[in-house]
Amino acid sequence: MNCWRSVDAQKDLGTNRIFLISTMIGILTFIILYPMLTLIHPKMKLEETGLLLSIISLYMLPLIHGITHLIPFWITGKRCEYKLQWSRQFIPTVHFKVRTKTSRIIPFLSLIMPTILITLPLLIGAILLDTMPIYYILLVSVNAGMTFSDGFYLCNLLQAPRKCVIAGTDKSYDILVK
Repeated sequence: MNCWRSVDAQKDLGTNRIFLISTMIGILTFIILYPMLTLIHPKMKLEETGLLLSIISLYMLPLIHGITHLIPFWITGKRCEYKLQWSRQFIPTVHFKVRTKTSRIIPFLSLIMPTILITLPLLIGAILLDTMPIYYILLVSVNAGMTFSDGFYLCNLLQAPRKCVIAGTDKSYDILVK
């Protein structure tokens, strides 16, 4: 097998650029969704009753985001190493490494899983529920910012040849072809 491409967001884009673009995506998502939300709920009042729950949800969002990436690997029985780490000394995150070679579909599902399981339900909740829709939009915006690097990996995965194999390394993943 030959390595078609080795993909590493930290190396290709840089940590500062990833953080800046992720922050901009989160802010733009909030700026775009908030006016739409005020059109759907014109008599919306900002109540502080859900503020504590929102702060706890924001704190736990990186952990939940990382766990949702692992779900396709758990379902298919593919081996992956994962560990809980503390980002910036106080935010829990999950980092994982896939040690086995897999087809394209499992990493693809892994990359879109946070959007399916976190962003879409929160967005539907913000539209359908009258209680605390602003907090739902806030969580959607933060998760949208967190999925920027997932989108980078997903674009590279979609450009790969159809019959390729994905092999994980310590910091990146390799796209292998015959």
